[in-house]
Amino acid sequence: MFSLNDGTRFWLYTKPTDMRKNFNMLSGIVNSDMGLNLHSGDVFVFVNASNNMMKLLRYEPGGLVIYNKRLDHGRMHLVERAQERDPSMTPFEWQRLVSIIQGIIDDPRRRLQQLKAVRDLKMEAAIATERTI
Repeated sequence: MFSLNDGTRFWLYTKPTDMRKNFNMLSGIVNSDMGLNLHSGDVFVFVNASNNMMKLLRYEPGGLVIYNKRLDHGRMHLVERAQERDPSMTPFEWQRLVSIIQGIIDDPRRRLQQLKAVRDLKMEAAIATERTI
């Protein structure tokens, strides 16, 4: 079943990926460019050139699963640091993935801006709920 957790290994493909790629094309990248076994149960992370879309590919019992994430605004700041090491892939940590998906950014100034924006949205929703009661 759909399960991602910190017990799973994550591999980031550091080259920009066309997000129109499907199961077969992403599987080909895993096998040929990354040289990893698709059926290992590991999760393979792909990001587009604009750093605003992410796909996760995983083999689970019964077949392949793709998870998608597209940001409404902003960019994911993860690929530029990884490219300093291996040009095609790097191990990736679960907590880092969760932070990116939740929109938490490493730069403390940006993180504070993000948290303030979330707080403001929650306050607006609470005020709207009070008005309807």
